[in-house]
This record gives sequence, structure tokens and C-alpha cells, in this order.
Amino acid sequence: MLLEAMALAASGDLLAARSVVERAISAKHADPSMYTLCADLSLQLRDPAGAVRCADIALAAEPANAYARAMRGEALVRLGTADKGIEELDAATAAAPGEAELWRRSGRVLLGLGKSKEALQRYTKVLELQPRDADALLAAAEIHLQLGELDQARTIALSLVGSPAQEARGQYVLGHIALKQQKPEDAVIAFARATRLDRASNPHTARKGINAIMIAISVSMLIVSSSGSVVHRVRHQGRRGVKPRAGVERVRREADADRADRSCRG
Repeated sequence: MLLEAMALAASGDLLAARSVVERAISAKHADPSMYTLCADLSLQLRDPAGAVRCADIALAAEPANAYARAMRGEALVRLGTADKGIEELDAATAAAPGEAELWRRSGRVLLGLGKSKEALQRYTKVLELQPRDADALLAAAEIHLQLGELDQARTIALSLVGSPAQEARGQYVLGHIALKQQKPEDAVIAFARATRLDRASNPHTARKGINAIMIAISVSMLIVSSSGSVVHRVRHQGRRGVKPRAGVERVRREADADRADRSCRG
């Protein structure tokens, strides 16, 4: 039954997976691994109280179960007892320091609490164990960006080029770096690439709209000194239904023409 529940969970059918787990528990066929899975599923289904119950049973039978302890910690954080939750997460990584997933879970929870530096330390641990882990690389890049450590963020984001799962978000990081450095042309390029990659992998992603907005902002910065009328048109492109990429190219051409005209007059 454990394998059946794990397969259902891996396929994304969390409710069916938990149903299998609950049947096993009712039939008294559950071992600590089943209760650990129960805690994990409860967290994914936004039931932190249920996760604590399952984790407690797993830990009563198997006190060294680091995964159950980590899930208990995350559940406690969600229930509003952050200090106790972090203690449990730290105890889990201390008990099994070679488990990258435990460091990742701890980093994710700390990041959610706004503890960026502490989260970065955990993701760094993940990368010590799995240097090419794309999720951890992306998380580290985004945290460096939040902390204003732009060189570190850029180095990591560039390393994600070619990663099917994370390159779009890596380009998004590069775009934000360019904006912070007042390099709007570079930001336009990065956000356009992110949008294209997003469309290729998931045409319905919400990030496409965010990237399009950021492209418009970047172009506005690019041409703000060239022509007030062009800036006005950029700001209102979305209302007229202009596609972001086409709008970017057209506005950039107009801005270039404006600059060339002013040069000739000068």
C-alpha cells in the first residue's frame, strides 16, 4: 500500500494517495514510513495539524526519522509556532546532514518566513551535496538578488542557461539585475527570453503576463529621454491589445528613429 500511495502522490493525485494511507492506518497496516508519507501529504493538502499528528506517530515509533521530524517542523511553522518549527527543522538536518531534501525543505520554510540569509545557508548546503541542482541554484540566485548581491545572483542565473526547467526564471533574475543596474536594454532582452521560454514550456503560465509588464517597464526606462509620446504609447499598449514582443520591437524602432532624427537636427 505504501508504494501505491507513493505512486499516486508522484502523479499528483494527493487526495487518492491520502485515501490509501488512511485505509492502511485504519487496517493497522501502517508503519513509520506510512505515517511519514501521511505527514507529507497532509502538508501538501494544507493540513498542518494532520501533519503533526502523523509525524508524532512516526517519531514515537522511530525517533531518528529525520524526514518525519522535518515535516513536523514545517507543520509547526505553519501553525504559528515558528521558533519550535525551526528547532525541529534544524534537528532534522543535524540528524541526517547528507540528505539534500532536508536542507531544501528547511531553506524553503525559512525563505517563507523572510529569513533570507538563513535560507541561503540551507540552499548552499543543498548545492554542496548536489552542485547542479537547478531548483537550489535558482533559489540561491533569487535570494542573492533580494540581498542586493548582484554579481553572485548573475553568476548563478547564467549557470541555469540550458536548464529546461529553470532557464526562464533564471532569465527573469537576469532581467531584474539589469533593472537594478539601470541597464534597461539588457532587461528587455532577458524578460523577452523569459517570456518566450515560458510560452514554449507552459503557454498558460501566469509568469508570461508578469514578464510582459516588466518588458514594458524596461522599454519605458529605455526611451524615457527620447520622446514623451513614445513613452505614452508604451504605457498604453496593453489596453490596445498589442502583443508584448511586437510592441517592444516597434517601440524600440520608433525610439531609434527619434534619436537618429535628433542627431541629424543637432
